[in-house]
Amino acid sequence: PNNPIPAKLSTLTSGTAFEILTADNTNSATDPIITTLQKVPVINGYRYTNAVKLGNSASGAQADKMTYRLTVPTGVSSYNITYAFAMILQSPGHVENDQPAFVANVLDLSQPAGQQKITCGSKAYNASTPGLIAQGSNLKYSNWQEVSFDLSQYAGKQIEINFQALDCTLSGHYGYAYFALRSEN
Repeated sequence: PNNPIPAKLSTLTSGTAFEILTADNTNSATDPIITTLQKVPVINGYRYTNAVKLGNSASGAQADKMTYRLTVPTGVSSYNITYAFAMILQSPGHVENDQPAFVANVLDLSQPAGQQKITCGSKAYNASTPGLIAQGSNLKYSNWQEVSFDLSQYAGKQIEINFQALDCTLSGHYGYAYFALRSEN
């Protein structure tokens, strides 16, 4: 398995709130708000060596986005990508579209705009998403979880995986997330 180094992540397209974390430094302890949440995950026995914290606990309608681009190799029978994520979102009770959110999009850049999304790897969560864990009266979070998908049918094409951490659109509540990538090829 290969855990891409976060320095290979490219195109921070919006915002500036991000932190690159490694499992072997002092940044890799636990989240300062959800103290049971590791900043760099170990999931089902797999130890990620790197992760990125995207966003922060400051409100202000901030939107932070980080993008990773890759070209799927030709001549392979499978090309599996896995990303892991955990999120911390304030839960203000706003309508869904106004709430803090975490979004992961997987896009086929060879397709026209509006037709690029690869749905098996694209996910969106907000503070109303079922299954989030409540912490206090207005905070929800998820433990680390993984999303895996095979991109072999996109051989030779450029794929973009982007991650977004969004505050509420009304500017009073924050959202941030951690993510890590690996491939099993």
